[in-house]
Amino acid sequence: MKKLLVLTLAMALIFPLFTSNADAAYIAEKDIIISIETDKSIPLFLNEDFAWMMFEAQEQLIQLLEENSGMEIDHYYIWIEVNGVKVLAIDPPVLLF
Repeated sequence: MKKLLVLTLAMALIFPLFTSNADAAYIAEKDIIISIETDKSIPLFLNEDFAWMMFEAQEQLIQLLEENSGMEIDHYYIWIEVNGVKVLAIDPPVLLF
């Protein structure tokens, strides 16, 4: 589980480099929510606060990239919910190919 989380965080920070540069904005209407229902408990660190922390970290990274590169980055998020609680926000890449 720890390796999966580290890999997910790394991808979330690297993938914005492969985005397009036309009319940048956070497009909330394109957000995707993946809901997983389980009878097992989830780790305490996976909670809504963690999801919003991930969201804010990625927003700050995108802002930093835009300021330093002059690129504008359109983006949206994939939200992972477990048992009805948002636990992870992932900004997927928009590949240039």
